[in-house]
Amino acid sequence: MNNTTVIIKTINRPTLEETISNTLDSGFEKVVVVSDGAKLNNTLKDKYSQVSFLELKRKFGHYGAYGINVAIGFIDTPYFTIQDDDDLFTPNASKIINKFIDLDPSVDIWIPGAKYCGAHNDMAVCMNGKLGVIYGNVTHPTYKTEILTKIPFTNEDPRSGVDFRHVEKCHKAGYKVDWFGKLLILLRPNSPGSNGSGKFDDDSPSWVLDKSRGEQT
Repeated sequence: MNNTTVIIKTINRPTLEETISNTLDSGFEKVVVVSDGAKLNNTLKDKYSQVSFLELKRKFGHYGAYGINVAIGFIDTPYFTIQDDDDLFTPNASKIINKFIDLDPSVDIWIPGAKYCGAHNDMAVCMNGKLGVIYGNVTHPTYKTEILTKIPFTNEDPRSGVDFRHVEKCHKAGYKVDWFGKLLILLRPNSPGSNGSGKFDDDSPSWVLDKSRGEQT
């Protein structure tokens, strides 16, 4: 069963169509694209009629995460996964995500393994929970949808809208977080954008989650 909607945050990068196509090809049946103040191409909307497109009337900033609060009102699945408009899923990502969700429904937020393509010598992060992780490495989480009704993304400070800051906030509030332990996201240093730039927050607190799903096999 496909329990997950993918919410693609976009500033209308040229890579958006590739990300939409990749998301559908990876097995996700429900996709919402939310634009943070950028006008979307009508041709793109016509081509992908099975995708829901939302256009915010003004730019909220903070990495576009505020738009996720809006997108939540347009999904009907118990989970959602965050994707950026310049990144890609690995093959069968939907199947893997839904498998783990079904295996352990007690987990509130799942963290995927991610690889910085072309940067840091193709470094992979969040692959082994036993190693702990710096919050700044966490990206593209899968959430239980109900969490956003209690702890939404906010604009309270410039860093509060980032994926890893929100996961940090939820984790400290007592929500259960775990790793998939599988490489599911390919992060690409496309322009404009800073993915793969290497600017990690080395001063963030490290933390160890409940259990490890192990390394990629």
